[in-house]
Amino acid sequence: GQAVFHGFAALCYVLVLFYDYPYHTKVPALNTYGGRYKYLTTMNLLLQAGFFNFSFLVDLFTSFTAQKKRGALQKVRDFLFPSFSISSGYLHLVYLLGLVLL
Repeated sequence: GQAVFHGFAALCYVLVLFYDYPYHTKVPALNTYGGRYKYLTTMNLLLQAGFFNFSFLVDLFTSFTAQKKRGALQKVRDFLFPSFSISSGYLHLVYLLGLVLL
């Protein structure tokens, strides 16, 4: 259940990040300092992709071990999600809505 969801989410985020990568060399603004990684949307996508990849690997690792209680990797995953992933997603949403409503 969880491993399938985390794997699908990780795949979606990685595809969103790199589907148009060959076209970025043709846009002059993206060849300046920072490239496409200076934008908040790209930074948020990288963070979410990293989190879901990490969660998928934790799910795979814990499914092959016979642990009855939560391991250290699961505790780290459960700390990372509310600390960074949700907060960066909400921050990104608030910034974009603020720009749209201006």
